[in-house]
Amino acid sequence: MKRIILSTMVALMIVLSLGTVASADTPQIDLPQNEQPDDPAPPPPVAIPYYASFTGTVKEILPSLRTADAVQKIVIDDEGESEAVFLVNANTFWASGVTSVKIGDKVTGFYATNMPMILIYPPQYSIEIMVVNLDEDMAVTVDRFNDELTGADGTMQILINENTQVLTPEGDLFSDEYSMVGRLLVVFHDNVDDSMPAKTMASKIFVMYEKAVNPIYKFSPEELEALFPLNGDVVVNGGKIDAPAPYYSNGVAMVPLRAVAEALGFNVAWDTVTQSIRLGVAINLRIGNDYYTVGRMAPIELGTAPELTDGFTYVPVTFFYQVLSGYDAYVSGGQLVIDTLENVFQ
Repeated sequence: MKRIILSTMVALMIVLSLGTVASADTPQIDLPQNEQPDDPAPPPPVAIPYYASFTGTVKEILPSLRTADAVQKIVIDDEGESEAVFLVNANTFWASGVTSVKIGDKVTGFYATNMPMILIYPPQYSIEIMVVNLDEDMAVTVDRFNDELTGADGTMQILINENTQVLTPEGDLFSDEYSMVGRLLVVFHDNVDDSMPAKTMASKIFVMYEKAVNPIYKFSPEELEALFPLNGDVVVNGGKIDAPAPYYSNGVAMVPLRAVAEALGFNVAWDTVTQSIRLGVAINLRIGNDYYTVGRMAPIELGTAPELTDGFTYVPVTFFYQVLSGYDAYVSGGQLVIDTLENVFQ
């Protein structure tokens, strides 16, 4: 199963977040007026989505006055709350397979956020991607994604498996010759969960014809640690285990190896002389070396070496799905969570 998850920067799906929410228990400190900081730190930049959308029911279809490159106007009613006009032309991509609508259809239109708009009511959107009568248990996202398939604003990460269809706009299989990273994707996926970023399994992905863009803003390690603190809990396959507390090392979450590996059923052997560790019969690593081996396979570099802290070996969370494979690792609600993939996809 091909698994593309998380980045080495926090490596647990905490990349590109829009912001943070303070809990009710967070202490508030009021400084006297003369002790207010002169230059408060500016808030981290917010990633602007490349595409926005409007969803509603087709209320009226206005005929086009031109042919060939005709622009058709479709009036959309958002359950009586608001209206919009979709401008649809020959370049509009109909992602759900149909190329026309009728009154009563539920539609979602995606439009580029950097395009100029006419300031009239109801607003008119030049629709680049149209979705018609989507199943209630499905959703569609149009965005650019990084190498861990996390979207531009950091709030959602898509997962893929052998059942995910990756297609060109014509419906042909997409060649792996060119990466999906940084390119515009139309993703049909399950409804999202409540983790950060929210994870969802993709059933179909259309890779649009256009160039990839430069990587979008990523928070610094300090910002990430402040936004998503760990509370010390380690959860394996749904159960909290007795384990040393995880921590961040330069923005990467470090996991206590022995406690987690044994909870997953691995035997762990430690060599004091070489400061090396063996899991099972084939997985080897050494303190201070970003060099992980599995049997006779080529060594794997994760960007972070194992660390020895207070007598315990720690590894980056990427270890569990890039070296061991078959596992997922992420932060949710302050807890460090490790799941077997069978539990994730069941």
